[in-house]
Amino acid sequence: LIVFIHGGAWRSNSPDQFSEQASLLFDHAAHPDQLAVAIPAYRLSLAPDWPQHPAHLDDLTQALTHLSSQGVTRLHLIGHSCGATLAAQLTLDHRIPPNLQLQSVAGIEGIYDLPALVNDFPSYADHFVNDAFGKDPAQWTKASPAHMILSPSACFAPIPWLLIQSMEDELINLTQTSLFAHALAQAH
Repeated sequence: LIVFIHGGAWRSNSPDQFSEQASLLFDHAAHPDQLAVAIPAYRLSLAPDWPQHPAHLDDLTQALTHLSSQGVTRLHLIGHSCGATLAAQLTLDHRIPPNLQLQSVAGIEGIYDLPALVNDFPSYADHFVNDAFGKDPAQWTKASPAHMILSPSACFAPIPWLLIQSMEDELINLTQTSLFAHALAQAH
């Protein structure tokens, strides 16, 4: 099963907006009859509730638990933007149900180091980081996959990781992917 976690800065988008991406996976699969794709929903950091980290992860953990209860045993995670962050957090924070065998993780234009992101794009703090993670930079660091992976409690299984970054992306810079790629290399 491929689980695609959508992006949207923890504040926008929904799974139904990504059915075209799921169709592309089927169109290019060697054996589309053996492919299944799930695009789970998670609470967004919007008023009136303002759910913050780890609420997004709690929702995705619940979705993975449900999928495993339906007989899913093999899992590939793909995330875009903050979805890549969430895929990495799920993996590194021991949130994959034990009966799901994680096969790979792919991050597309992911956010992996929140303090570095806010350093490079200061307006992002007020635009979405504070809403999703609070205003404490120490919490941003704690929730950042580039820092989580170096923690002694990180769950780092020897699985393939694929990090994809467009050189022309104006919203997320190459620094994010470079920092996480370096952290992955250090963890090996």
